[in-house]
Amino acid sequence: MTVLGAKRDLLVAHDSPSRWERGAMAIYEFDDFRRGAVGVRRIQRLRMLRGDRVIDFDRDLGLASAYSCGPICVIGALDRSDTVGELQDEAEALREETKIAAFLAEKRENSTLIRDAITAEEATSEYRRRNPRTVSRLKER
Repeated sequence: MTVLGAKRDLLVAHDSPSRWERGAMAIYEFDDFRRGAVGVRRIQRLRMLRGDRVIDFDRDLGLASAYSCGPICVIGALDRSDTVGELQDEAEALREETKIAAFLAEKRENSTLIRDAITAEEATSEYRRRNPRTVSRLKER
């Protein structure tokens, strides 16, 4: 094995970023297979600037089947003033937004509002048809 081959296989470990550390550039969330993991996993990749180097941090969020949303991409400010926590909160909000949209779509499908309004209108017109005197007296008032 050559030195170049060994260098290519070398993994450099970095300290994981704290929530208040500045320099966050972007957060990506995607589904991926991981070596040694069971099933497809949801991965959150944080890209940030430390000193003059761009560094990627991967965080395993668990099984991909627990997430109903697709891939997420949150891009930070151009001046790198965003903290890690701010971008993570935005990614969480996007995840929750898709959960809320799915919940509202399900409720909309199961809603009986229109059906109930039509039934009430039909009942009112049937009452007016059967009781013309009462209806005409109500109109006079």
